[in-house]
Amino acid sequence: ARVTFAKAKKIAQEIEDENRRVNALREIARSQAEAKEYTDAIETAEEIKNQWDQANALKSIVSVQINAKDFPAALATANLIKEPLTKSQALSGIANAQAWAGDCTAAMETAEAIEIESEKTNALVAIDNDQAWAGDVRGTLKIVEKIEDIFQRIDILVAIVKGQATTKNFTAALETVEE
Repeated sequence: ARVTFAKAKKIAQEIEDENRRVNALREIARSQAEAKEYTDAIETAEEIKNQWDQANALKSIVSVQINAKDFPAALATANLIKEPLTKSQALSGIANAQAWAGDCTAAMETAEAIEIESEKTNALVAIDNDQAWAGDVRGTLKIVEKIEDIFQRIDILVAIVKGQATTKNFTAALETVEE
């Protein structure tokens, strides 16, 4: 496969139109990642000169790594992204996937590394929801404290109380309201 990818990269480098060249390199990088050739995929993405396009190519590699549940590789790749918003989005995606996989501790560590506050909040809300579904109200309340957006914090607390009330756990609902 490496020989085929090398040929494809050589052809892509010869494309005169920059947009088409970038698209070709991004697709090659994604295909290399799908073949679990992460180092080669990253090298291909880094051949893209434009910061935004390179960031998007790296983010697409992160997406493949998340789907493969290779979170350490996804984190390493995300940390190569220089553009802050794209890096934050990639880290948010990793945190969401880690929480969904049941590793809320790792998800919280990943979320803490997110620079853009709105993306950090999105990750924390996703982690919070996963913990709430797992019935970990204490863990959920700890996460709620870290969410800076007061409206999202209120929405989550209301959802917790409604869930507790629905299951006729009125004592817990009252305790949550008091907290």
